[in-house]
Amino acid sequence: MLLKVHPRWLFSSNRAKQAFLLPGYLLLLTVCILPTLRAQSFNLPRPELITARQGLPQAFVPAIVQDRQGFIWMATRDGLSRYDGRNFKVFQPTTERASLSSSSMADIQTDSSRRLWILSEEKEIDIFDPARETFINFSRLPFFRRALGQERIEKYYPDNQNRLWLILGKPGKLICIDLATNRIHRFPELKSVITVRQNLGGPTWVATKNQLYRQDKQTGRLISWFTQPETYQSRPDTIQNLYVRPDGLLMLASNQHMTILHPQQGLLNRIVLPTYRSQWKYYFATDSRGNTFFNLDTLLLRFNPQQDSQRLETVAGSRYCRSMFIDQSDVLWMGTNGYGIRKYNLRAAAFDARPYNRGFQNDVVSAYLGVPADQFSGFPLLSSPYKFRYTFDKQGQLWFNAGITPFLRLNLATKQITPIQFPIKLDPSELNLTHSASLATDPDGRVWAIYDTLVVYQEEGRWKRFPFSIQSTVGLPVNQLVVDRQALWLATVAKGLYRVDRTTGQVRHYASQPNNVTSLSSNELIGLFADPLDTNLLWIGTFGSGLCRFDKRTGQCRRLTTQDGLPNNVVYSAIPDRRGGIWVGTNQGLCRVDRRTLRTRTYTQEDGLQADEFNRFHNLHLPDDRIILGGVDGITAFDPQQIGEDTYQPDVQLTDIQINNKPFKPDQDSLSVQAMPELVLPHDQNFVTVGFAAMQYNRQTKIRYRYRLEGLNDDWIYTDRPVAEYTGLRPGSYILRVNASNTSGHWSSHVRTLHLTIQSPWWGTFWAYACYVLLSLLIVYVLAQQYRRRLFLQQSVVFKQKESAHLREVDAMKTRFFTNITHEFRTPLTLILTPIGQMMQEERSKTDKRRLDVIDRNAHQLLGLINQLLDLSKLESGHLSVNESRGSLDEFIGERIQSFSAEAESKEIQLTYQSQIEGDYWFDMGKLECILYNLVANALKFTSSGGSIRVTLKPGIYLTVSDTGIGIPADKIDHIFNRFYQATSDSERSISVSKPEGTGIGLALVKEFIGLQGGSINVVSQEERGSTFTVFLPYRRVVAESLNQPVVEKPVTYQEDVAADSSTNIQNGEAPTILLVEDNLELLEFITSSLPATYRIHQATNGLQGFEEALKRAPDLIISDVMMPGMDGFTLCRKLKEDPRTNYIPVVLLTARTAMDSRLQGLTEGADDYLTKPFNLHELRLRITNLLERQRRFRDQMRKVLTSSDATLPATDTSVSNPFLEQLYTLLDTHLDDSTFGVDELADKAYLSRMHLHRKLKNLTGLSTSDFIRAYRLKRATQLLIQGQPVSQTAYAVGFESPAYFTRSFRQLYGLTPSDYATQAN
Repeated sequence: MLLKVHPRWLFSSNRAKQAFLLPGYLLLLTVCILPTLRAQSFNLPRPELITARQGLPQAFVPAIVQDRQGFIWMATRDGLSRYDGRNFKVFQPTTERASLSSSSMADIQTDSSRRLWILSEEKEIDIFDPARETFINFSRLPFFRRALGQERIEKYYPDNQNRLWLILGKPGKLICIDLATNRIHRFPELKSVITVRQNLGGPTWVATKNQLYRQDKQTGRLISWFTQPETYQSRPDTIQNLYVRPDGLLMLASNQHMTILHPQQGLLNRIVLPTYRSQWKYYFATDSRGNTFFNLDTLLLRFNPQQDSQRLETVAGSRYCRSMFIDQSDVLWMGTNGYGIRKYNLRAAAFDARPYNRGFQNDVVSAYLGVPADQFSGFPLLSSPYKFRYTFDKQGQLWFNAGITPFLRLNLATKQITPIQFPIKLDPSELNLTHSASLATDPDGRVWAIYDTLVVYQEEGRWKRFPFSIQSTVGLPVNQLVVDRQALWLATVAKGLYRVDRTTGQVRHYASQPNNVTSLSSNELIGLFADPLDTNLLWIGTFGSGLCRFDKRTGQCRRLTTQDGLPNNVVYSAIPDRRGGIWVGTNQGLCRVDRRTLRTRTYTQEDGLQADEFNRFHNLHLPDDRIILGGVDGITAFDPQQIGEDTYQPDVQLTDIQINNKPFKPDQDSLSVQAMPELVLPHDQNFVTVGFAAMQYNRQTKIRYRYRLEGLNDDWIYTDRPVAEYTGLRPGSYILRVNASNTSGHWSSHVRTLHLTIQSPWWGTFWAYACYVLLSLLIVYVLAQQYRRRLFLQQSVVFKQKESAHLREVDAMKTRFFTNITHEFRTPLTLILTPIGQMMQEERSKTDKRRLDVIDRNAHQLLGLINQLLDLSKLESGHLSVNESRGSLDEFIGERIQSFSAEAESKEIQLTYQSQIEGDYWFDMGKLECILYNLVANALKFTSSGGSIRVTLKPGIYLTVSDTGIGIPADKIDHIFNRFYQATSDSERSISVSKPEGTGIGLALVKEFIGLQGGSINVVSQEERGSTFTVFLPYRRVVAESLNQPVVEKPVTYQEDVAADSSTNIQNGEAPTILLVEDNLELLEFITSSLPATYRIHQATNGLQGFEEALKRAPDLIISDVMMPGMDGFTLCRKLKEDPRTNYIPVVLLTARTAMDSRLQGLTEGADDYLTKPFNLHELRLRITNLLERQRRFRDQMRKVLTSSDATLPATDTSVSNPFLEQLYTLLDTHLDDSTFGVDELADKAYLSRMHLHRKLKNLTGLSTSDFIRAYRLKRATQLLIQGQPVSQTAYAVGFESPAYFTRSFRQLYGLTPSDYATQAN
């Protein structure tokens, strides 16, 4: 530095000037001289290059600026580029709308209105509005062309008063344009103008080659600064450039000097610059710390009023700097002439990074510790930096070695090095790569050393041996040593950590335990460091297992790995500083760990490190807390106190928006994406992707992002990729908030907000909803009217339904009445017809027989009428169905016609039947019989003696009944099928005078039955000539595949001599027991008296009593009525068949219900037989006899199977299978060898009482329970004997208590001893 101050300034006759300049001179001494004594070196970090690979459109960058939003704008020869830290957006000339005048740009500057002023190489000026991304071709405006014509613009400057300063042509003429009024002010007195500058809130400065001017704010005149002779002589030589620092200092660059001018105090400071032959331009930029950077051809220099100027770096190649800018985050941007942009992180300058010169240990001693060459010429070639070990004694002197002897001791104050002899000589050729003598200092200041098994310490200038040997107790070799007042701590290469007690020599070993997370994470230890703030802690670096914080008191570790924030698990060093930080050197950067919170922060080359990968034992921690670390490429030194947290709070700006995966382009003259406060989209554009960026350009890889969309989710979404994506957004209003952290991970207080509205579709707008409301009201009105009408109709329907329900109820009551009355009629008819039948079989006089015949005939006629009434009631209730069966239609009709032959002969009426069909058909036998009976009976009734009746059956099933009777009047034919209608005439009354009048039911029933089967009936009649009834029935003919269907059974003819002697049912002197269940006492007594006297008969008058009697009596047969109070016959039958105590008893249902569904229901409930009232007494006796006989045969068969000597087991004989007996067989097989398993045990397992089991077995097998058990055991014994098993073993195997009893029982049952049986069988 060269300082030149003229004395005339200080001793001027002007006292006012003296009063002004004297304090300024003293200040100059303070500012310029004193800081020189404490100036320290400043090194730029490695630059980041931005070229075409990163998206820069062209490598010539003549200007760089930053707008108020934080975006970086770059002028290139291929357009205007906007950079957000990740992506470029390039603006180039286009014909679509106003754009750049030229893609080749020369300069960019900003004004106070956030606009960019662009100068092209063709010397045209454009104004660019970043908020709307619109251009104004300023130099093409009419007023500009009229005023300036074709004058060439060399330089320009927009100031803070909305004015534009222009330097025109090579003479350097100066003009000023008031942008508000477009008025132009010229300064013809100025020539050779170099530049115009203005500081914030200060005056405007104009520099020419030989003079500096300041504009007066009031008059607008330019006033020369160098006016006095002494100041004129002190002016710089030819001025090349002028720069105004943010603090107001002016820097005037000339060919040989950099002149620093303080305008308020009038002080000058002149810095002599190196002399260069070539000419250059100066470019300036100032960071937030007051450092001004400027270029000098290929040099980059730094100036600070508190320090000297300092040469920083030579720009690569022969090209030189073309632009320079420092952004808000202290990033230095240097645009080059063809080499793109060099970006320097100025906040990384706290690290002093240097490449190796002579190796780590030599560079540390000479370059960082300042030892002159005459004191230290360097370590020998055989020494290795991996063997570097050191310690500081109590005087602060450095003891160190590099694997050779003697050791060296350095006095940091005097820079004197003293050799220290070691008890043994270290030969580098005998040591491995890293094994060396480790050094440490105890709390009393004694220096300790350990090499192999030798442990010594310095006392009174001599080495003394440790009194205890570690040869057999410590796993050698030792990498690092720490000594406290109680013990020596040894970190070994592969055996973990050892503690050697200084008093007793006792050794304790700490090793890694896989299942113990509080043990060491590895036994391969690289570094061991004592904590200066807590003597109970050790920090241990491992090879591949992270960092361990070891507690001496507990012997436990707290492990730290990459999962806890370390950049890598290979830890070369863990140096604790005096401010609570642990500096961890790894393979992937330097990490600071907070010793209290264990929070981590990682530094890399981007932060100023020489390299990310460090080396083992390449570290030195100086007493002033400075740390020196060696890596693969060089040395990184730093003061932990200077490494602070990043306090910068970056803005976040939107960079681009995509709608439905297509770039969003705002309308012309509307705000651009980065300035857009809100975004309104139609409903079908609801897939939104928003890109954003943090306006911080240093260490961008450490910046994190977060965003949230209020209205959809209230929680932040964290990401490393600054993109917010939302798909399928529903119509509504949202607020998108995006935020970023700084490089230290602290979230910025600046949050970018975008109001997002997804419009509703036309059917979801206000007017649409208004229409919906009106339409809804209209619909409600219409519905209300319809509801009123419907309500009226419903009331009418309800009234009709009630009326119909009343009618149905009346009809149901009538149906129930008919059903009940017919049932009540059938019981008395049974008591009439059955005794009449018995009396008619006895020997009677002819008079009695004739009378009995009249009674029987009229009783059967009454039964027919009852049946017709029942059928009508079923028709009305809809319960009557067609029950088809297969049979010969011809034969069936012929048999029914034949039954009327006797009556026809008695009336002398010719009855003929003729059929023209053959084969079988499907038809309902009961309903066809009713149709034939009514038609033929009516014909016989209304045909006189001597007449004829002809019945014919034709193909297609046309049945015709013709008579020659009295006929039917024509006016009454339509009414003859109405219920209870009777067509009466004189002729009719004369014919039927001797006959009872009809009921008017027959023909109505005929028509109902025919319609039910899908047929039809037609009547042709003439009075006095007769009537013809033609019936069509759609019966189906039986085809071949239907041969297996059930056929119509012919009526059973019961002969008088059928043997029904009940004596056949008496077995072993026991008469059969029959239980009668009937609510009609008269019928109950009649049936009882009609059955053979050999039967033991028990009676019950209802279902409940019948079930109790069945359980009590265990009868052989049960006969039950169906319709009874309390419990009907169906329920009684079901309960009997479900109860294991009674399910073997046959049940016969005897009822007045003749319908097929009643029969099927009874059989479904388990009935063994079904008889309808009135019944034939002889048929009842036969059915009872057959059921009892079937029971007897089954009982005999079961007894035969159990008592025969055949070895076949009952359970395997399918011919006599019974589920209950099979259950008993299984129980007996389970307890076959248990002699105590008897009657009680079997009854208990079968869930029956002893009595019921006895009765059931007696009924099924004819054996008592004990005989049954014994017979089954003996039957099982026959199998074992045939298999060759000994008699005694067989006896015990089948449950006999002794072989003798077994033999006696076997002979008693089979007539042979077991031995003889086995012999015969084999």
